[in-house]
Amino acid sequence: MSIDRRAYLCTIRNIRRGLVTRTKILRALDDHEGSPTAELARHVGMSYGTVLYHLRNMMAEEIVVRDKETLAWSIGPFEQAELTAFFERGRPRRRKRA
Repeated sequence: MSIDRRAYLCTIRNIRRGLVTRTKILRALDDHEGSPTAELARHVGMSYGTVLYHLRNMMAEEIVVRDKETLAWSIGPFEQAELTAFFERGRPRRRKRA
């Protein structure tokens, strides 16, 4: 099974089992956009708690979003910055020494 690049998270350890689970959840979301947690758990074949745990971790990194009214999940606006933009934004400039 190939791992979806969106399954890699910055805030938790990325062990193979979690990557595979998150990839299955993301594929289910691609096929069933706007599904609640229970429906996604049924499509993935995992428990409600497991799916909710991974969805919340992905929501913290804005990979998925949840509609507050319907409680349905969907893929978030995943954007990838160019490397030059990343360095311009993240690196403080050093002053030259006299």
